[in-house]
Amino acid sequence: MPRRIRLFLDICIFTGLIAGAIISVFALLGSVVPILDVINHFQLVIMALGLFALAMSFVWPSTLKALQRFGRMLVLFILCCSALILGPEYLHRQSFFNADAAQSGSSARSPLKLMSFNIYMGTHDKKALANTIISANPDVAALQEYAPKRFRNQPDLKRAYPFQARCQSWRICTLAIYSKHKLTDIKSYDIGTKNQKNPLHGKVLAATVHPANARPFRLYSVHLAWPLPLAEKQGQLAKLSRIIDDEKTKWPLQVVAGDFNSTGWAFRVDAFAEKAGLERRDHFVPTFPSPNSRIKHVRIPAFLSLDHILTSSSIGAASVERFSAPIGDHWPIMTTLYVPH
Repeated sequence: MPRRIRLFLDICIFTGLIAGAIISVFALLGSVVPILDVINHFQLVIMALGLFALAMSFVWPSTLKALQRFGRMLVLFILCCSALILGPEYLHRQSFFNADAAQSGSSARSPLKLMSFNIYMGTHDKKALANTIISANPDVAALQEYAPKRFRNQPDLKRAYPFQARCQSWRICTLAIYSKHKLTDIKSYDIGTKNQKNPLHGKVLAATVHPANARPFRLYSVHLAWPLPLAEKQGQLAKLSRIIDDEKTKWPLQVVAGDFNSTGWAFRVDAFAEKAGLERRDHFVPTFPSPNSRIKHVRIPAFLSLDHILTSSSIGAASVERFSAPIGDHWPIMTTLYVPH
């Protein structure tokens, strides 16, 4: 390769690394500047690109060794910034494995398996949906992008989950709750505005679950807006927080599950959880895209953790795990809740 071309490529690479370092600093500022928090949705991509760049820094035939060394320092800086975001998320996930063993032996709590799954609005396979839920065998399943009329008549699911909540039309909400336990006080909420582009977003379906040997809890199946426009996303989170706060007096035990369209390692979900008096139970669980999804007809690994389970602090929880399904563009997730008696 001619020296001039290599020099030009070196300058382009170095410029890109400077831009990457600036973006990484902006991502850290996302905790105080909400618009910058959008960058954190792509931290897994940034980390992967940073590791690739670090490896290439040892084999790329740079024309300027000093520039190569400084470029390597920039890559390490970018990786350190990503580690500050992703590291606590990963470590928090490890702590749940020990907590699960401690809670499972408690006689003051009853275990309840909870599943959350965005099944994708384009799904028409009723049998695959039924098989996915029945084989996973949760006690309660919160579904998103669920077409209510399309999946209404399913005798297998009705036998396994006799208590069901859904909206009458997809225009009201595309949410559902399937439960082995009695459901009461079913209510839907529209927390979106006319400014949002996707009519499926900004919806909440709430129901009170009555486990046989534990206290009832209020479950909210949610599907929220994308991170942008920012005002829409912040408005929906604020409205959801008010709904939870208003109902807390009647139902002090609360669980929120669904598609937040915000990653767990971004700052907004935890800020919402703190404001609502909840704790996020999923950590470092990428759920989008699933193997069934195609982005520009290319299958890529999951790099966004869009689906979350949040609970009141008095409800214990095991680690949240994802599992495979033949449908849906998200991975379904499931955990075991430990509900007080």
